[in-house]
Formats: sequence, structure tokens, C-alpha cells
Amino acid sequence: MKILTRYILREFCVPLFYCMMGFISIYLLFELFGSFSRLMAAKPGFPTAVAYFAGYFAPYFQWIAPACLMLAHDLRRLPII
Repeated sequence: MKILTRYILREFCVPLFYCMMGFISIYLLFELFGSFSRLMAAKPGFPTAVAYFAGYFAPYFQWIAPACLMLAHDLRRLPII
């Protein structure tokens, strides 16, 4: 892999990671507050809750991923102040 390719990939992956984590966090917060009473009634363990939300989030990834890609592409070109 050429140095320029690695540089461009690295400069794109950082904003993509931030956008993806931001959208996933917002989605999980809304979903957590919506199903908080059901989660407390069932009292699942932490691994079970993580597996539940990972499985619940998977179908929505196809809508969040394109938005993250476009936003990361635009953020990459913005100057850092």
C-alpha cells in the first residue's frame, strides 16, 4: 500500500468513525429510553443487553451508513480551527 493511499484512508476513517459512533450513540439513547422499563423488568445481564441492542441496530445500519459516509466526506474537507 502506498503512503498516499494510507494517508487518505487514515484521514477519512477518523471522521467516519466519529460520525458512526455519534449516530449509533444517538440511536441507542433513544432506543434505551424507549425500552428502559422492559429492560428493568427482564433484568438481563450486560452481555445480553449488548447483544440485544446489536441485533436491534443491525437493520437500521443500512440507513445510517450512507449518511455517515457523506458526512465524513464533508467533514474531511473542513478546516480545523
